Amino acid sequence: SLWNALRTSDGEGATVRLSAPPAHLARTITQAEHATSGAGLSETRLQATPHRGIVRLVMPASSVPYESVLEVLGHDHDARVAVVVQSLQAHAHRVLGERLPASAWSTLPSAACDPVSKRIRAAFDPHRIMNRGIFGEQGE
Repeated sequence: SLWNALRTSDGEGATVRLSAPPAHLARTITQAEHATSGAGLSETRLQATPHRGIVRLVMPASSVPYESVLEVLGHDHDARVAVVVQSLQAHAHRVLGERLPASAWSTLPSAACDPVSKRIRAAFDPHRIMNRGIFGEQGE
């Protein structure tokens, strides 16, 4: 069902991949469920690859927020995704954004800030149109 959710996504959702030691998989799943439910992302799909210690979260934009989240974040899916990412990072997981709203990329350390990656981006995306914020650039 996870792959169907990815295929049928409206493009407004977010996908995050967590990695932790395989022995900590149960704790990683519990923390992921807690983070997404606490942010009001009730329709999140979760998939695990136990032998690799990977947990993938698909957070569709159509999630209905809980009442307590409404008071703080309103209906802003992007802000809720950012809360989930920050919460998961606080538990010392390796959090990789696979598909995130532009505003949520800034909550992750850049995965591609080395000189080679920056030169590749400069050559193929000089106007910084694709994956805004993925290189840790501010103001995008």
